[in-house]
Amino acid sequence: MAHDVLVIGGGPAGLSAALNVRARGRSVLVVSNPLEENPLWRAERVDNYIGLPGVSGAELLTIMRRHAEDAGAEFRQGKVLNAVHMGDTWYVSVDSDMENAPTVILAAGINRGKKFPGEAVFLGRGVSYCATATGCCTGTSLWLCWDTVILPGMRRTSWQASAAPSPILTGQRTA
Repeated sequence: MAHDVLVIGGGPAGLSAALNVRARGRSVLVVSNPLEENPLWRAERVDNYIGLPGVSGAELLTIMRRHAEDAGAEFRQGKVLNAVHMGDTWYVSVDSDMENAPTVILAAGINRGKKFPGEAVFLGRGVSYCATATGCCTGTSLWLCWDTVILPGMRRTSWQASAAPSPILTGQRTA
């Protein structure tokens, strides 16, 4: 069955996109890995989602997923291998099957390379991939812990985000 929108990624951005698609009366299919594979799942405590202070990452993802499901979003677990746009339709291969929709939203998170020593152990317990989090909490654009700061982002924007005068960033927009 074709959907109006296909969302690639089932983390907070993908679930928010799915919820907003449903709020506009459109059908949506979210394709993602299991929630347990999302890095947020391992966070012991998340305090920066309004209305949900002090929940674990697992609780937060579960609440978000349930909200999107209750709104009518459909879900499919799998790995997106490629997407091809032909005419007015996107054809997206998911494992050995094909899904299609006129609109695709890519919310797949970040591509991480080799982890730094201690990164996996402390993910969700001091290590975060959000460049703006400490700026929002401390009123500065970067909070220096110890003497060294490592910004292992894949793009120049990781450094720009850390040095931005405002903790609210709009990121890059595409037409």
